Amino acid sequence: MYISNELEETSTCKVLVSLQEIMDKEWGDWKTDDVLVVCVSPDYSGAIGMRVLHGLSRDRVFPYYDSADVSFPDSSEEFIEECKLEFRVLLGMWRTQVSKIVLVEAGILTGGNYTWMSKMIEEFGFQKPITVALVERVQSKFKCDVVGMYCEKMPTFWWEQDNKHWDGID
Repeated sequence: MYISNELEETSTCKVLVSLQEIMDKEWGDWKTDDVLVVCVSPDYSGAIGMRVLHGLSRDRVFPYYDSADVSFPDSSEEFIEECKLEFRVLLGMWRTQVSKIVLVEAGILTGGNYTWMSKMIEEFGFQKPITVALVERVQSKFKCDVVGMYCEKMPTFWWEQDNKHWDGID
């Protein structure tokens, strides 16, 4: 699935509206200083992460922001464990600052990363995270709370360069 600049923009606007509705429903009168937006895979998700962060601004203040690198499908077990360790450290750093987390990623393909991340967030005592994907494959084992669009085949963004890490996903 090819995602043009226009389709990405339309989907981002849909995500922002839906996310605010879900946050209001799930968290009631939430405060920006009690929310952490975590951009997952910032190499792909940086643009949507920033849009979500600024879209959640209230009273000229936006939530806290951090990013988490995760493995590619072809990563070694050692690297996967390193990513999990780094995420544990990230959660530990924010434990006393916030109680609510929004995970944001450009594309959820298999759902593996969001599965372990969501579980770890709750194990650390945070509220159940709200999960966001600009694009989610219908085959994903993890179903996000907010999705801009669904696809069956591997998505390709207008800005994306071919990357060998995704070989075999489809």
